[in-house]
Amino acid sequence: MSNDWFRKKTWDKEDEEDFFTRLKKVKKFKGVDYNRPEYLTIQAFTLFGQNNKKLDKASKALLEKYFTDFPDNKNERTQCLNLMGRLLNREGDVKGALEYYKKAAEYEIEFPYAQCDAYLEYCEFIIKHNFKKLYPDVERLIKLHGEEGVLLPVQNIKTTSLTLPIQKYRAYAMLSIIYKAKKDKEEANHYKDLAEEAAGAEKSGFVKHPSVGLVVKRDNVLDKLMK
Repeated sequence: MSNDWFRKKTWDKEDEEDFFTRLKKVKKFKGVDYNRPEYLTIQAFTLFGQNNKKLDKASKALLEKYFTDFPDNKNERTQCLNLMGRLLNREGDVKGALEYYKKAAEYEIEFPYAQCDAYLEYCEFIIKHNFKKLYPDVERLIKLHGEEGVLLPVQNIKTTSLTLPIQKYRAYAMLSIIYKAKKDKEEANHYKDLAEEAAGAEKSGFVKHPSVGLVVKRDNVLDKLMK
């Protein structure tokens, strides 16, 4: 899509200048920047998706600009924190990645209107790096998003993000691993069965989108740890 100046897959000097020239021209709505943070975020994700070290550096620079220029923006904040975690993880900076994944997971609770499963990514990072001291955090977050429900401040209702089979598979597999570590065989098997059920689901539960969120490829690491 040639008109999408904020989805560039290359980032030379000309690309950068064109992007920021156009970004600068984006108008505010009633004095508030709604679109510029979004365009920065989309461009950062697009560059990250090319899996290129040079473009990763540019993606990180865009995120840093987002954090500096739009500290009060909420809609894209969880995504940007989570993406920074991915970038640092790709670099091999485990400590830095953990810090940003955690920030994303916690902000997702603070502002649940723009969820992106950041908590699941944070939890998987903990499980796959065998940070057992953080297992209670994993259990807390998964149960909060699943069984207890995250409170929506304005509507004053609770919502769960454990709706799709892929979300349930990942969450229940991790809970099974945690209870296995606790040597609670009954609970470990209970959540393992739920994970298997979710992995084998053939319909999403959504009438209009029956195939969305199905488990197309299982996670070998989670499956191995769950055995």
